Amino acid sequence: KMEGRGDHDQDGENQAETIAWGLISNERYTPEDAIQTCELIALLRDEYKLFESEARSQLREQVLGTLNKILREWIYQVGLSVGQDESTASRAGGQIFTFGSYSLGVHSPGTDIDTLCVAPRFVDRDKHFFGSLVDILKSHPDVKDLCPVPYTKVPIIKMNFRDVDIDLLFARIEAQRISDDFKSLQDDSI
Repeated sequence: KMEGRGDHDQDGENQAETIAWGLISNERYTPEDAIQTCELIALLRDEYKLFESEARSQLREQVLGTLNKILREWIYQVGLSVGQDESTASRAGGQIFTFGSYSLGVHSPGTDIDTLCVAPRFVDRDKHFFGSLVDILKSHPDVKDLCPVPYTKVPIIKMNFRDVDIDLLFARIEAQRISDDFKSLQDDSI
């Protein structure tokens, strides 16, 4: 059912659209449905190659793990460079989050991974993210096609890391450190 689409009020202004979706089907899942689902998955996997191999999935996980280690070491080095003592800098933390098709599990083989580097407040986007981090990535043997794009609506570092395309964005939060149990950006206090 769709309501309000294209409707106008007395002054000719568009009214807000309201879309209400009802129940698509109340039929039970049948054995024939199960067979058709398996056939569809086989078609998408074998004919259209829309599922990546287990080895490729593991490679993506390894790349993300390595990138997270690089980012945490970089944040530690930035902490030292801004005058933090070794203990404080080592606890500064930092996290990498994925978003987009990869995090939703709907990516195709060969698609990039959208990532977000979350850093503590002492890390500067221009000076550190597009400065010292880019230098570290340039010298890393597994990084190819490094392309920092700092002056755009969405500043980003694009790269190929061990044959996995990565789009890396940056966010700084007002915390002095990011604990290891920081797992969500849903917290409004950040």
